[in-house]
Formats: sequence, structure tokens, C-alpha cells
Amino acid sequence: MAWTFRDHIRAGIVVGGIGLWLIWAVLPGMAAERHFHRYTGADGLSQAVVQAIYQDHIGYLWIGTQAGLNRFDGTSFEIYSIQQGLAHDWINAIAEDHQYRLWLATLGGVSCWDGRRFWNYTTADGLIDDRVTSLVVDAQDHVWCATPRGIGRFDGRRWRSYTTDDGLPAARVNVLLLDDDGRLWAGTSSGLYYLDGDHFAAFQPERLSGNVRCLMQDRQHRLWIGLADRLEVYQNGRFVRAYRRADGLIYGPVTALCADRYGMVWVGTPQGLGTIEGDRMTFLTPAQGLKYDDVRALFEDREGILWIGVMGGLYKFQGRAFTNYGVADGLGSDSVRPIWRDRRGLLWVGTTGGLSRFDGRVWRNFTVEDGLLDNAVMALLEDRRGRLWIGTRKGLTIFDGHRFITDPSLGAYGRVVSIVEDRAGTIWCAVQPGGLFRRVHGHFQPVHVPHQSFSNARLLVDRRGWLWVSGDHGLSRWDGRSWRTYTTDDGLADNQPYFLCEDRRGHIWFGYHSSRGFTRFDGRRFQHYTTAQGLTNDAVYSLGVDHEGNLWIGTARGVDRFDGQTFTNYGTEEGYADNESNAGGFFADWDGTLWFGTMGGLSHYNPRFDLTRGDPPTVQFTTLRLGDRLCVPGTSPTLGYRQNDLMVRVAALSFVNPKRLDLQYRLLGWKETWAPLDGRELRITNLPPRTYRLEIRARKYQGPWSEAAHFNFTIRAPFWQRTWFWLLLVGLCSVSIYAAHRFQTDRVRRRAEILEQKVAERTRELAEKTEELESFIYTVSHDLKAPVISLQGLTSLLQLELGETVNAEVALYLERIHANTLRMQRLIGELLELSRIGRRPHPRQPVNMKDLLDEVLAELQGQIQLKRATITVAPALPTVVCERERLQQVWSNLITNALHYSRPGIPPRIDIGAQATETGEYAFFIRDNGVGIAEDQREKIFEIFYRIEGKYHDEESTGVGLAIVKRIIQAHGGRVWVESEGVGRGSTFWFTLPSHSDTMSTASGSALPMEGKEMSHEREKADHDPARRR
Repeated sequence: MAWTFRDHIRAGIVVGGIGLWLIWAVLPGMAAERHFHRYTGADGLSQAVVQAIYQDHIGYLWIGTQAGLNRFDGTSFEIYSIQQGLAHDWINAIAEDHQYRLWLATLGGVSCWDGRRFWNYTTADGLIDDRVTSLVVDAQDHVWCATPRGIGRFDGRRWRSYTTDDGLPAARVNVLLLDDDGRLWAGTSSGLYYLDGDHFAAFQPERLSGNVRCLMQDRQHRLWIGLADRLEVYQNGRFVRAYRRADGLIYGPVTALCADRYGMVWVGTPQGLGTIEGDRMTFLTPAQGLKYDDVRALFEDREGILWIGVMGGLYKFQGRAFTNYGVADGLGSDSVRPIWRDRRGLLWVGTTGGLSRFDGRVWRNFTVEDGLLDNAVMALLEDRRGRLWIGTRKGLTIFDGHRFITDPSLGAYGRVVSIVEDRAGTIWCAVQPGGLFRRVHGHFQPVHVPHQSFSNARLLVDRRGWLWVSGDHGLSRWDGRSWRTYTTDDGLADNQPYFLCEDRRGHIWFGYHSSRGFTRFDGRRFQHYTTAQGLTNDAVYSLGVDHEGNLWIGTARGVDRFDGQTFTNYGTEEGYADNESNAGGFFADWDGTLWFGTMGGLSHYNPRFDLTRGDPPTVQFTTLRLGDRLCVPGTSPTLGYRQNDLMVRVAALSFVNPKRLDLQYRLLGWKETWAPLDGRELRITNLPPRTYRLEIRARKYQGPWSEAAHFNFTIRAPFWQRTWFWLLLVGLCSVSIYAAHRFQTDRVRRRAEILEQKVAERTRELAEKTEELESFIYTVSHDLKAPVISLQGLTSLLQLELGETVNAEVALYLERIHANTLRMQRLIGELLELSRIGRRPHPRQPVNMKDLLDEVLAELQGQIQLKRATITVAPALPTVVCERERLQQVWSNLITNALHYSRPGIPPRIDIGAQATETGEYAFFIRDNGVGIAEDQREKIFEIFYRIEGKYHDEESTGVGLAIVKRIIQAHGGRVWVESEGVGRGSTFWFTLPSHSDTMSTASGSALPMEGKEMSHEREKADHDPARRR
């Protein structure tokens, strides 16, 4: 059966626990490679002797050297020297007060950096000695300085000196320490002293009379004292432990001390760097990565990175998460594949150079000379009986704890690349290219799966006891009864899956022989993951799950950790042995650590020391420039429109691998979405005038984003785009327009006055001529009326006298004379009537239009019956104030006109009604279906003597009736017009009359407009019968 994590725990409780203790007890002293990164002058460091290291409240790292001060943001160094105002370039110590000012101990006095400039203090200001060796700041922001002549204290106003008169020995003061209780300790060349009140007292003078070089207090409040020949530890004033040469302090004196967050104490000496874990002290060798051994300073930053100042540069140590083993450490080969820990606690590692075993102290290698079939080990498995099964290129070897037993039966089929044991204790082997084999009764038998082959398969037994096999034509599963094969038709990304593993939820994860990432199968569907989802590289060589449920994916670019949401990549910069993971090289150990096989050795990962986790980086602006103007972070400048080119440099204050940092920016007011920022510099040119907010954020290892650093600024618009300019322009334009308008208005007014005078004169002249014309017409008409009447009477008398005796021709002539005299008499009458309009006004009175129309229709009843006309009158018409006789004449002329100009053979149809208009008038209409009026004649028909031309021309028309209508309506203050859709399509005559508030009621009391009703000529006859009207 397959061994689970719990099985291993049970099996290894006794032996494995002892082995595990041995591993951790001895491992720090092993020659395993650690990951150090060295910074020198080639990286921008001012000088190679680093003597002081400090991290300020923002997160910048400050490095003091023998030639200047350096501020490090993770990618670049900014150098401060005497040219920038330092008192001296030789810096021994750095501290920060509560106002975030940096205080520097130099060989030329004390320098204070306030963020803008340096303030220097020397003996001229009261300092006891300019040669300051150490410096601390207490809770009251008092600065304490150690010098060869004593101790100086600065309270912000003046200096005070502490010497032998205050209890100090006549010796050099090397180092100062403020402990957790605020007590000041002073290490001198003649022992250790502490400040008691305002006086110094010796501490343990009988034991500590030597040269105290460094001091430290750890998280357990223990006091560590570094001397020339030993390291002593005290707690609560009592001696605890001393480390001398016999205890592992093979080098001295102790020059630097640091206690990290994991409880390890780092010890710096002129000959190397040592570590104390538990009670065991070991020293790192140059082979482990620290090439320079003269340690001057030690410091652990907020991310847990250890910084080491040496005579040779600055070292960054962040490699405790990975401890690597290779040939130099005793491994059989650097090419590592399978890894297994047996129930005795021994670690077995398969390499191309044999099988290596690690007992926690030393490596032992087994090769063909010891009984292996081949030195290239491809697979490992410990069965339930404790036997180790070893798959090699030439077959299978079994180690029973004492000797190697070969099983050559599979060698003929190829290399054994995968071995598992199912719940029944059956051993399954995948042989390349021979296929799948199962051990039955001590012999291996080939297993055939329908439509499947296994030329390079990998095996997995899941928690249910099912066997999973990656084949050449999909992923096959054996549930103990039958085979089921999943292919691309079921959702696989490719039909050649590769390495397999199972997570704690029972999901199956597998990669592919081709670079297609990996896939998760939850029993229902397949979910694929590639670089598109965040995987570093799609070439997957190993898969495994740790005790926290994270998936680990070994690729051609290191190893990725996947927590279900985020991928975190580990490469050589994080301490991983090699960027190329090796096939099948993964093992989750009992203690929660992980082992990885790579092409460059064996990597042992301890999550306890993983620095990729933690808070996101802090983003700081280092340079802000708008145009040629430098801006100060934290301000919100407003600049002119020419300063519209933005240049920003930022620092992402995390000191893990800079390649693992991602930055994003957005400029609100220009681009609202986040965009990636390549590098640490941003340039945006030609920004339009407006207010902006620049935001930049960062993250490490695809973790959470930091709070965004922001910078608000405003670019003013040019004056021609400013509101005041446009207001001024609008004002000027308004004044100009007003002046022009006033000028034009005055000009028009003057011309209008002249024109009015001329119009008045011409109107008067026209009125006089019209009056003369009307008088002339009246006179002529009146004078012609008597002769025409006489002529008509004589013609009638002649016809009567002659009777039937006259011949036909004479009778015809007489008839024509009679007709023309009648026409002449009618014309003279109409002209007389036209001339009277306006000359003899009739009294105006409220007139009911309905009653008036009834009278007109009664008078025209004969013509209506003759024409067989149908007239529809609205049931209610308004009452208006008018000259009754004149309006009766209007209706009579318009109705007669509609009857007269009907189409031949078509009985006239006439509609009469009224509407109230928006202007407060009444509009009356009479609509017919007669001959219609051409468009070019509609304006002319109201002219005197005008008659319609064309086929509907009427010789009997006088051309005066509509002129009379127009004159009457105009005399009442109204208008008259005609509408027609064309010849043969009828006409509608309209006229308007003013309405009056006291005459707004209608005949029936209804409101306008109103629908009409139709009546035949018979009904009209009855309605207009005088005997039936009131």
C-alpha cells in the first residue's frame, strides 16, 4: 500500500524522531551552501568597508562605511559624504530619534540628518571628543555618544560629558547599548559599565575586566557581551553562559552581534561569521557563500533579512529557507531525481551518480559496486515491510536494510521510472518504454489497458486506493474492477500526461510531457493552469503537495508554490539550488520541510525561514519632477501649463529579490486603470491642464498590493484657456456686440423714423387718392345707375310693345341688351357697395353667427336647391361683435361663390364652421368641393375685377364680390385667405374676427371647436322656411 503522511508519523515516532533531532541539531554546521548576495562599489556602494547598518522608519537601509553614508532602497545606493555636509566620511554607528532624524557617529563628530540637510556637532559645540565610536538615542531623544575620552550626552540644546568623575574608568569607551528597560550600558576597554541614576557603575568587575567590543540584548532579554577572547551571556544580572574556543568560538574577538527572529544569534569576528542555535556554535565557511570574513556589522531588517558588513562590502543573507547539497557536500551527483525518507529517519536521494543516503550528519553513496543494477536512479519506494525499491535505468533493485537484491526481470523492458504500492500490497512499476507491470506472486506481469499504452508513465495511488497511470493516450484509472481512460475529449489539455499527485481534498493534479502547464481533476471536470494564470513556466517536471495544502510545481524556471490563488516562484535568488527542476524531484518530509531534486543539486526548503511571505513593500517617491521643477513628496503643487512633463522615480522598499517585485501606477485625471510600471521610473509627457493624482503601489511574489503612495498636483491652463480669460473675452465680445447692436439699432431707428415719415406721407397721399377714387367710383356708379335703369326700362318696354311681331334676330338683340344692362346694373351696385364700406359704418353689436347663417341660407335657398347642394354647418358658432349687415354680406358672397364655382355634374358640398385660435381670434371657414384654385391665383382672387382664368372662367362674374369680402373683414380687424390643394380639388375660404371677453359664449353654450352636422337641401328648406323660424 502507499504510505501516507500519517503512516510515516506512526512509523517514525521513535526512530524518526531521534533522526529528525539529529538533522536539525547538526544541519547548521554542515557544509551545505547558503545563499548570500554581495554588494560592492560596482553596485554603487561608496566604499567596501561597511561598519554600521540601520533601517529607518520608512524602510530605507542606511550603510555607514569608511568613506561615506549610503541610503539603499533595494536597487540603488544614494551616497552622502562631506560634500553633502557630513562631519566626516568615517562612520561608526547610526541611530534614529523619535522625530525620525538620523544621528551618525563619525571620526569628526556627530552628524544629524533631518531629511534635507546635515547638522554637525563637534568639540566646538561641547562634544567631549570628535572621535565618536558608538551612538544611541534614548526615549527622551537624548543622544549618547561613546568616545575614547568618555561619554557625551546631547539633550537638544547642550552637551554634557561623563568621565572618570562620573564613574567611568580611564579607558576608551567602545560601544553603547540601551536595553529594553531604558538602561544605558557602556562597553569599555576596561570592562562593562551601566548608568545608575546620574553615575556609572561597573558590572561584574570580577568577571568582565577585559576589553568589551560589542553588546546586544536578545528577545529573551538576555545580555550578550562580546570580548576579545570570549562571548558571555547574562540574564537578570546573573551569568548564564560563556562561549570560548572550546565551545566553538574558534575566532575572536567578537566584533558584532545580532539575534534574529528565529532565535539564532549571529556572531561576527575578524575571521568569520558564526551562528549560535540552541547552545551550539558553528562558523560559516567561504564554501558556504561568505567569501569575506572580517565582519564589522550585523543587522536584521523588518523582513527577516540578515545584513552583514564586512571588509569587502555588504552581504545580504536570505537563504535560510533553502539549504542546498551537492557533490561538494558528499552527494553522489548534482543531478537529483527521486527522494524518500524511510521509517528509520534516513533520507534516500536518487541521482545519476548512484543512490545517496543522509543520516543528518554525513552522506553515504551506493553505486553498482555496492549492488545497484545501475548508477542512474529513477524511482524510490519503501514498502510496508520496510524494503526500499530502487528503479534504475537497467531494472529494479531492492534494499532490505542490509544488502541490495537485484530483480533483473524488468531490465529487459527498459528503465524503471515509477514505483507504487497499492492497498493490497501489490507493487506496480512503470517501465520506459516497456509499459505497466504488476507484481503477482513474486513475478512482474505486464498490464494491458484497452486503447492505451505506457511508454513513459508515472504512477499514483490515491486515498481511495485507485491507481492512476499517465499514458500515451490519456490518463488511465484502475478502481480495482475496471479501467477508465480520460482524454482530450473529456477535458485534458493533451493526451500525454506526466507526473501526478493528490491533494488533501482528493483532487488529482498532473502535468504533461509537452509544455502545457498542469491540470487539476476534481472528479467532475478538468481545470488547466499555465503561464496565463501565473505559472512561471509551462514545462512541468515535478508535482507535490505540502502539509499546508500548497501545490509545488517544479519547472524549467525553478519551483512554484500555488495556494489555489497565487503562484510564488523560487529560483536561485531565493536560494533554490538550480533554475532547472528535475523530473520527479519532490518529497514532503515529516517535519513540514520539503526536498527538491534539481539539475544543480538537492534543495531542502524550510517554510519557517521563507521571506517571500509578509507585508507588501513600502513605496516611496525618490524624485518628483514636473517640467524643470523639482517637487517635494507630500506637497500638492500647482504649476504652469509649460511644466506638463512628469518624471517620477520610486523606491519599493523590500530587500528580497528585486526581480520578484511588481509595481503598478495610475494617474487619476489621465488614466483611471492600473498599469504595470517597468523599472523604478515613470515618464509621462504633454499632460493637459487639470488636477491629477498619481498613485503607485507594489507587491512581492504576487502577494497582496501595498497601500499606494500618492502625489497630487495641478497643471494650470494657459491664460487663453482660463475661466477669467473667457469671461473677459465674453465681456469684451458682449460690449462689442452691444455697441455694434446699439449703433445698428440707432441707425435702423433713424432710418425707420425717416421711413415712417415717408410712409405716413404716402399713406396720407394714398388715402387721399383712395378717397378720390372711391368718390369717383361712387359718382360714376351713381351717375351711371340712372341711365342704365332707363335703358333697362326702355328695353323691357320695347320687348313688351313689339311682342311676338318682332323677328327672331331683333328679339335676340333685345335679349342681349336686356342681359347686359342687368349685369351692368349689378356691377354698378357692387361698386357702390364697395365704395360705401368704411364710409358709412354701421353700429357694431353682438351677433350670433348661427342665427346670421340661418338667415343667409334662407335667402339663398333657391340657389341651393337649384344646385342640389349639401351644406353642413357646425352645431354651434360663436357670437362676435360686428356690423351685422356687413357680415351677412360676407357669408352671402362666400356661399354664393362656392355654389357658383361647383364642378359640372357634381352636386356642391359645403362645410361651414369656426375655430378658436391661439391668438384669441375666431377663424371661420367655408369648405367646398368645387373647381379649386390654382396656386398662382390664390393671392389674386381678392383683387377687384379679378376673375379665375382657365376652363372654369365665368363671363358672368363681376370680380368684385371677394374684394368686398376682403374689405369688410379688414374693416373688422381680421384677415381673409383661401386654401386649395389645386384645380378640381375644392377650396377652403378662411376669415378671422376678433373675440371679446363679453361675447365668448356660443349659441349653444358649447366650447370651440365643434363638429358640424350634415343636412340635405330638403332639410335646409324646412329650416329656412320663414314660417317655421322665430
